[in-house]
Amino acid sequence: MNRVIQCMLSSRACFVGCGVALVVAVIGVVLLVRWWTAPIDIPRVPPPTYPTPNAFVVYRKLAEQVAEQHEKNTALRMTFDRVRRSVDSGKLSVDSEIRRYLQTWQPTRQEYRKHLNEPCMTILSYDVRETFPYLRGFRLWAYVEAADALLAIRGGDYRRALDDYETVLRVGEGLSNGGLMVHHLVARVCQNKVSQVMVGSLQQMPLEYCDELVAITRRWERVRIPPEQAWEHERIAALNLLHDLYEGKVQLRNVPGRLLNLRAAAHEFERLYRLIKSAADKPIVHQASIPDAKHPVLVFAFPAISANRFYQAKAGQLARNRLLAIAAAVRAYRLRHGKYPSTLAEAGVADLNKDPFTGGEFVYRTSPKGFLVYSVGEDGRDDGGKRAADDRSPGDIGLIPYTPSGPAPAQQPLPPGPPVWMK
Repeated sequence: MNRVIQCMLSSRACFVGCGVALVVAVIGVVLLVRWWTAPIDIPRVPPPTYPTPNAFVVYRKLAEQVAEQHEKNTALRMTFDRVRRSVDSGKLSVDSEIRRYLQTWQPTRQEYRKHLNEPCMTILSYDVRETFPYLRGFRLWAYVEAADALLAIRGGDYRRALDDYETVLRVGEGLSNGGLMVHHLVARVCQNKVSQVMVGSLQQMPLEYCDELVAITRRWERVRIPPEQAWEHERIAALNLLHDLYEGKVQLRNVPGRLLNLRAAAHEFERLYRLIKSAADKPIVHQASIPDAKHPVLVFAFPAISANRFYQAKAGQLARNRLLAIAAAVRAYRLRHGKYPSTLAEAGVADLNKDPFTGGEFVYRTSPKGFLVYSVGEDGRDDGGKRAADDRSPGDIGLIPYTPSGPAPAQQPLPPGPPVWMK
């Protein structure tokens, strides 16, 4: 009898235990589902207030027209290909066709210049489905300006070439202001095209235009948009996307947004955003590596979430623009005094002598062969002015581009090229 009672009690305890476990499991699943599908507790960021008037409205329309004309007109595209090759090589083959091509865009080029003194801020919808077809038009226009600068230099009209240079610098900053990473990077490409032309002309540039080049760089520094601003707008775009997914306004691969644990995605992005913002305060060599996103939504929607390469690309542009102005100042000093300055402070450009890669000064050296001025680059190592093939390869960052004669060995970085002494 006692054994029967014990079996009954044991069965009851087992039943109660299983019931409690089932209830706990159900509660756990409910809590997990509620946590997984919880609404995003980081609010949307309101869009910025745009200036009135806003030169971007005009710039965007002009860029769209340039892109549309090239799309429709086969002859324009073919001529542009010649212009592009000329700019990239630094050797403009002048003929009547290219002159007509440049003349075609003269009204557009003048219209850009009419609005240079107006406030300019890129207008965004912060919608993940937004595309930016006008960015192609900006790149086409920058090539036109660079080609005109080459033509002007060939004719000895340095003032016109410098006007082309400054115009692209200023329009590029207007495009960067309020823009996403893609806007900053397109602006960088546009500005680099014209700066390469100015580098090629520097060793023949007369004194007064060397001084003007330094002044242009100082004016550009005053309006330069810092790269971290791009992440402020990337944050607005990311939070908008996550909220739109949760509210069902958009879907990723037809998966309901509430099943994607979007609160966790928002918090991960905020953590990454804080790391990215803190990295902006440090030179490139001291920046910690920003980890890649782990949440599937962030990986899918923001594959380039790491800011390190973006900051490095912007640092390379800043370094080269400063080096161009510094080299112009050194050349101007030699033309005035018949010798090179002993320091860059003596050349009058101490305010531009800051290497964004190291936070210190650029390297400046003189010899009977001329002078060198360069950044030691991402690795922080002085390679004696040997030029890196790109900003991520071994070597230093100077003004004269270096193109290796052949491909690098498999999985090996491109070796640096010899230094080029300037006069």
